Amino acid sequence: MRVLLVNNESAKRCGIQAFGHDMAMQLRAAGVEVELWDGCYEAIYEKPYLPYDRLAAGEFDLIHFNWHPIAINHYGADHFPKNLPLSVYVNDSPKWTWCPVWDRADVKFMPEPWEGTVLLPYPCLDYTSPSLWDHGTIGWTGVRDDGLTEVRLVAAHYGWTLNLKDPAVWLTREEEIDRLARSSFNMLWYQGNRGISGAVQTCISAQRPILLNGSPMFDHLRVDPEIREEFYWGYGQDYTRAAGEVMADVVKGQERLPVKAKARFGWKASVQKILAEWERLI
Repeated sequence: MRVLLVNNESAKRCGIQAFGHDMAMQLRAAGVEVELWDGCYEAIYEKPYLPYDRLAAGEFDLIHFNWHPIAINHYGADHFPKNLPLSVYVNDSPKWTWCPVWDRADVKFMPEPWEGTVLLPYPCLDYTSPSLWDHGTIGWTGVRDDGLTEVRLVAAHYGWTLNLKDPAVWLTREEEIDRLARSSFNMLWYQGNRGISGAVQTCISAQRPILLNGSPMFDHLRVDPEIREEFYWGYGQDYTRAAGEVMADVVKGQERLPVKAKARFGWKASVQKILAEWERLI
Protein backbone atom coordinates (compact mmCIF):
# COMPACT_ATOMS: atom_id res chain seq x y z
CA MET A 1 0.00 0.00 0.00
CA ARG A 2 1.35 3.42 -1.00
CA VAL A 3 0.09 6.38 1.05
CA LEU A 4 0.65 10.12 0.75
CA LEU A 5 0.28 11.51 4.27
CA VAL A 6 -0.42 15.24 4.37
CA ASN A 7 0.82 16.71 7.64
CA ASN A 8 1.98 20.09 8.91
CA GLU A 9 5.39 18.48 8.91
CA SER A 10 7.60 21.55 9.25
CA ALA A 11 5.64 23.02 12.18
CA LYS A 12 7.66 23.48 15.36
CA ARG A 13 6.51 22.59 18.89
CA CYS A 14 3.18 21.26 17.64
CA GLY A 15 1.36 18.22 19.00
CA ILE A 16 -0.64 17.81 15.78
CA GLN A 17 2.57 17.66 13.76
CA ALA A 18 4.04 15.11 16.17
CA PHE A 19 0.90 12.96 15.96
CA GLY A 20 0.93 12.95 12.15
CA HIS A 21 4.65 12.18 12.08
CA ASP A 22 4.20 9.35 14.59
CA MET A 23 1.45 7.88 12.42
CA ALA A 24 3.76 7.85 9.40
CA MET A 25 6.53 6.12 11.37
CA GLN A 26 4.16 3.51 12.79
CA LEU A 27 2.62 2.78 9.39
CA ARG A 28 6.07 2.33 7.88
CA ALA A 29 6.93 -0.11 10.67
CA ALA A 30 3.85 -2.10 9.63
CA GLY A 31 5.11 -2.32 6.04
CA VAL A 32 3.14 0.56 4.49
CA GLU A 33 4.94 2.80 2.00
CA VAL A 34 4.31 6.27 3.40
CA GLU A 35 5.51 9.57 2.00
CA LEU A 36 5.11 12.57 4.26
CA TRP A 37 3.96 15.69 2.42
CA ASP A 38 4.51 18.98 4.23
CA GLY A 39 1.18 20.79 4.09
CA CYS A 40 2.17 23.79 6.22
CA TYR A 41 0.97 26.95 4.52
CA GLU A 42 4.50 28.36 4.49
CA ALA A 43 5.71 25.21 2.73
CA ILE A 44 3.01 25.05 0.06
CA TYR A 45 3.06 28.79 -0.62
CA GLU A 46 5.76 28.20 -3.24
CA LYS A 47 4.69 24.74 -4.42
CA PRO A 48 1.44 22.93 -5.32
CA TYR A 49 -0.85 21.85 -2.51
CA LEU A 50 -0.12 18.24 -3.53
CA PRO A 51 2.26 16.45 -5.97
CA TYR A 52 -0.44 16.31 -8.64
CA ASP A 53 1.81 14.91 -11.37
CA ARG A 54 2.75 11.93 -9.22
CA LEU A 55 -0.83 11.42 -8.09
CA ALA A 56 -1.96 11.38 -11.71
CA ALA A 57 0.79 8.86 -12.52
CA GLY A 58 -0.68 6.44 -9.99
CA GLU A 59 2.19 6.54 -7.50
CA PHE A 60 -0.17 6.44 -4.50
CA ASP A 61 -3.14 4.26 -3.54
CA LEU A 62 -4.58 6.65 -0.98
CA ILE A 63 -4.18 10.10 0.58
CA HIS A 64 -4.38 10.59 4.33
CA PHE A 65 -4.88 14.11 5.69
CA ASN A 66 -4.09 14.99 9.32
CA TRP A 67 -6.57 17.86 9.66
CA HIS A 68 -6.77 20.43 12.45
CA PRO A 69 -8.77 23.70 12.46
CA ILE A 70 -5.76 25.81 13.45
CA ALA A 71 -2.63 23.84 12.57
CA ILE A 72 -3.61 22.88 9.00
CA ASN A 73 -6.94 24.25 7.81
CA HIS A 74 -6.17 25.69 4.37
CA TYR A 75 -6.97 22.56 2.33
CA GLY A 76 -10.41 22.29 0.74
CA ALA A 77 -12.21 19.41 -0.91
CA ASP A 78 -11.16 20.52 -4.41
CA HIS A 79 -7.49 20.18 -3.53
CA PHE A 80 -7.81 16.38 -3.43
CA PRO A 81 -8.18 14.36 -6.67
CA LYS A 82 -11.56 12.69 -6.94
CA ASN A 83 -10.14 9.45 -8.31
CA LEU A 84 -8.14 8.63 -5.16
CA PRO A 85 -9.57 7.59 -1.77
CA LEU A 86 -9.21 10.28 0.88
CA SER A 87 -8.75 9.39 4.54
CA VAL A 88 -8.89 12.14 7.17
CA TYR A 89 -8.07 12.27 10.86
CA VAL A 90 -10.44 14.91 12.23
CA ASN A 91 -8.63 16.39 15.21
CA ASP A 92 -11.56 18.53 16.38
CA SER A 93 -15.22 17.69 16.82
CA PRO A 94 -17.88 19.14 14.46
CA LYS A 95 -19.60 20.54 17.54
CA TRP A 96 -16.71 23.02 17.74
CA THR A 97 -15.47 23.49 14.16
CA TRP A 98 -16.29 22.16 10.70
CA CYS A 99 -13.73 20.24 8.67
CA PRO A 100 -13.72 21.60 5.08
CA VAL A 101 -13.08 18.15 3.60
CA TRP A 102 -15.67 16.33 5.73
CA ASP A 103 -18.00 15.53 2.84
CA ARG A 104 -15.16 14.69 0.46
CA ALA A 105 -13.48 12.16 2.80
CA ASP A 106 -14.06 8.46 2.15
CA VAL A 107 -13.23 7.56 5.73
CA LYS A 108 -12.95 9.81 8.76
CA PHE A 109 -11.15 8.93 12.00
CA MET A 110 -11.87 10.84 15.21
CA PRO A 111 -10.58 10.65 18.79
CA GLU A 112 -14.14 10.80 20.15
CA PRO A 113 -17.41 9.19 19.01
CA TRP A 114 -19.25 10.89 16.15
CA GLU A 115 -21.75 9.50 13.67
CA GLY A 116 -20.20 8.43 10.38
CA THR A 117 -16.65 8.27 11.73
CA VAL A 118 -14.27 5.58 12.96
CA LEU A 119 -13.39 5.97 16.63
CA LEU A 120 -9.62 6.16 17.06
CA PRO A 121 -8.41 7.85 20.28
CA TYR A 122 -4.88 9.23 20.14
CA PRO A 123 -2.62 6.16 20.34
CA CYS A 124 -0.03 5.48 23.02
CA LEU A 125 3.55 5.06 21.90
CA ASP A 126 4.66 1.43 22.17
CA TYR A 127 7.76 2.39 24.12
CA THR A 128 9.05 1.13 27.47
CA SER A 129 10.93 3.75 29.44
CA PRO A 130 14.14 2.79 31.25
CA SER A 131 13.51 5.55 33.81
CA LEU A 132 13.15 4.65 37.49
CA TRP A 133 10.49 6.46 39.49
CA ASP A 134 11.36 8.81 42.35
CA HIS A 135 9.68 8.70 45.76
CA GLY A 136 7.46 11.64 46.71
CA THR A 137 7.22 13.04 43.17
CA ILE A 138 4.09 14.22 41.36
CA GLY A 139 4.13 14.81 37.61
CA TRP A 140 2.02 16.71 35.09
CA THR A 141 1.87 17.15 31.33
CA GLY A 142 -0.41 19.11 29.02
CA VAL A 143 -0.87 22.38 27.16
CA ARG A 144 -1.77 25.90 28.26
CA ASP A 145 -1.05 24.89 31.89
CA ASP A 146 -4.48 23.25 32.23
CA GLY A 147 -4.68 21.67 35.68
CA LEU A 148 -1.18 22.75 36.66
CA THR A 149 -2.39 25.02 39.48
CA GLU A 150 -4.02 22.07 41.24
CA VAL A 151 -0.87 19.96 40.89
CA ARG A 152 1.24 22.75 42.37
CA LEU A 153 -1.15 23.11 45.31
CA VAL A 154 -1.08 19.38 46.01
CA ALA A 155 2.72 19.28 45.89
CA ALA A 156 2.95 22.25 48.28
CA HIS A 157 0.40 20.70 50.67
CA TYR A 158 2.29 17.41 51.03
CA GLY A 159 5.82 18.69 50.46
CA TRP A 160 6.24 16.56 47.33
CA THR A 161 8.65 17.24 44.48
CA LEU A 162 7.16 18.55 41.24
CA ASN A 163 8.07 16.80 38.00
CA LEU A 164 7.38 19.37 35.30
CA LYS A 165 8.72 19.89 31.82
CA ASP A 166 10.84 22.91 30.94
CA PRO A 167 8.50 25.14 28.87
CA ALA A 168 11.48 26.35 26.85
CA VAL A 169 12.37 22.84 25.69
CA TRP A 170 10.30 20.71 23.30
CA LEU A 171 10.87 17.05 24.19
CA THR A 172 10.50 14.11 21.85
CA ARG A 173 7.71 11.64 22.63
CA GLU A 174 10.22 9.22 24.16
CA GLU A 175 11.86 11.96 26.25
CA GLU A 176 8.49 13.08 27.60
CA ILE A 177 7.57 9.50 28.49
CA ASP A 178 10.93 9.09 30.25
CA ARG A 179 10.24 12.25 32.26
CA LEU A 180 6.75 11.11 33.31
CA ALA A 181 8.05 7.64 34.18
CA ARG A 182 10.15 9.26 36.93
CA SER A 183 7.02 10.36 38.81
CA SER A 184 5.57 8.51 41.79
CA PHE A 185 2.33 9.26 39.97
CA ASN A 186 1.04 11.74 37.40
CA MET A 187 -1.98 13.97 37.87
CA LEU A 188 -4.12 15.59 35.16
CA TRP A 189 -6.86 17.73 36.70
CA TYR A 190 -8.06 19.43 33.54
CA GLN A 191 -10.63 22.20 33.46
CA GLY A 192 -10.97 22.03 29.68
CA ASN A 193 -13.82 20.15 28.03
CA ARG A 194 -12.95 20.28 24.34
CA GLY A 195 -11.93 17.08 22.59
CA ILE A 196 -10.02 14.08 23.89
CA SER A 197 -6.73 14.43 25.73
CA GLY A 198 -3.59 13.33 23.96
CA ALA A 199 -1.44 14.08 27.01
CA VAL A 200 -3.06 11.33 29.07
CA GLN A 201 -2.02 8.83 26.39
CA THR A 202 1.59 9.89 26.97
CA CYS A 203 1.08 9.30 30.70
CA ILE A 204 -0.27 5.84 29.90
CA SER A 205 2.91 5.04 27.96
CA ALA A 206 4.96 6.05 31.03
CA GLN A 207 3.25 3.29 33.06
CA ARG A 208 2.98 5.16 36.34
CA PRO A 209 -0.27 5.65 38.31
CA ILE A 210 -2.52 8.38 36.90
CA LEU A 211 -5.00 10.56 38.81
CA LEU A 212 -7.72 12.09 36.62
CA ASN A 213 -10.76 14.25 37.28
CA GLY A 214 -14.19 14.33 35.66
CA SER A 215 -13.19 16.29 32.54
CA PRO A 216 -14.86 14.89 29.39
CA MET A 217 -11.38 14.92 27.85
CA PHE A 218 -10.92 11.55 29.61
CA ASP A 219 -14.27 10.04 28.62
CA HIS A 220 -12.64 7.38 26.43
CA LEU A 221 -11.05 5.88 29.55
CA ARG A 222 -14.34 5.57 31.42
CA VAL A 223 -16.28 3.45 28.91
CA ASP A 224 -14.81 0.01 29.63
CA PRO A 225 -14.79 -0.97 33.36
CA GLU A 226 -11.56 -2.96 32.86
CA ILE A 227 -9.82 0.17 31.60
CA ARG A 228 -11.51 2.57 34.03
CA GLU A 229 -10.36 0.63 37.10
CA GLU A 230 -6.70 1.06 36.11
CA PHE A 231 -6.94 4.79 36.84
CA TYR A 232 -7.54 6.88 39.94
CA TRP A 233 -10.53 9.18 39.67
CA GLY A 234 -11.36 12.32 41.60
CA TYR A 235 -14.21 14.76 41.19
CA GLY A 236 -15.07 18.30 42.23
CA GLN A 237 -12.39 20.15 44.16
CA ASP A 238 -11.24 17.32 46.45
CA TYR A 239 -7.97 16.84 44.60
CA THR A 240 -5.75 17.03 47.69
CA ARG A 241 -7.38 14.03 49.36
CA ALA A 242 -7.49 12.10 46.07
CA ALA A 243 -3.78 12.70 45.47
CA GLY A 244 -2.96 11.58 49.00
CA GLU A 245 -4.77 8.30 48.44
CA VAL A 246 -2.81 7.63 45.26
CA MET A 247 0.52 8.26 46.97
CA ALA A 248 -0.51 6.00 49.85
CA ASP A 249 -1.01 3.15 47.37
CA VAL A 250 2.38 3.90 45.81
CA VAL A 251 4.10 3.77 49.20
CA LYS A 252 2.43 0.42 49.97
CA GLY A 253 3.35 -0.96 46.54
CA GLN A 254 -0.34 -1.37 45.69
CA GLU A 255 -0.58 1.24 42.93
CA ARG A 256 -2.79 0.79 39.87
CA LEU A 257 -0.98 0.89 36.55
CA PRO A 258 -2.62 1.42 33.11
CA VAL A 259 -1.30 -1.83 31.61
CA LYS A 260 -4.45 -2.85 29.72
CA ALA A 261 -4.97 0.74 28.60
CA LYS A 262 -1.54 0.80 26.97
CA ALA A 263 -2.33 -2.38 25.05
CA ARG A 264 -5.82 -1.17 24.08
CA PHE A 265 -4.70 2.24 22.84
CA GLY A 266 -1.21 1.36 21.61
CA TRP A 267 -0.05 2.18 18.09
CA LYS A 268 0.08 -1.47 17.02
CA ALA A 269 -3.64 -1.95 17.63
CA SER A 270 -4.43 1.46 16.16
CA VAL A 271 -2.49 0.80 12.95
CA GLN A 272 -4.42 -2.43 12.41
CA LYS A 273 -7.67 -0.49 12.74
CA ILE A 274 -6.50 2.13 10.25
CA LEU A 275 -5.33 -0.45 7.72
CA ALA A 276 -8.60 -2.37 7.93
CA GLU A 277 -10.46 0.78 6.85
CA TRP A 278 -7.97 1.64 4.13
CA GLU A 279 -7.97 -1.85 2.63
CA ARG A 280 -11.73 -1.57 2.31
CA LEU A 281 -11.29 1.56 0.18
CA ILE A 282 -8.65 0.31 -2.24
